[in-house]
Amino acid sequence: MRQRVGYAGALVLMVAFAPEASTHHGFGTFLMNEDVRITGTVTGLDFVNPHSWLYLNVTQPDGKVAAMPCEMRSATTLPRSGWTPDLFPVGKRITITGSPDRDDP
Repeated sequence: MRQRVGYAGALVLMVAFAPEASTHHGFGTFLMNEDVRITGTVTGLDFVNPHSWLYLNVTQPDGKVAAMPCEMRSATTLPRSGWTPDLFPVGKRITITGSPDRDDP
């Protein structure tokens, strides 16, 4: 069964709503007025502070596979929303929605 991952914003946007995030940096690296939707296979997870990272292999329209990192909230904040590392096993296919990085496509 395919599980969709994401809230009203998604992984990257969740960083924006974390109180800790707004106190130590702004939204400068993200295009907050844009959303991207990515479907891929989990290749890894760094469930760490100050930001966790989810790594996906995403098949592009031309058939090439691209490695994509997704920045998330901290490892201490994610469990408060019910998120655990068990949600992201390597090999699982997921879809996320979030704000793209301004400088890293």
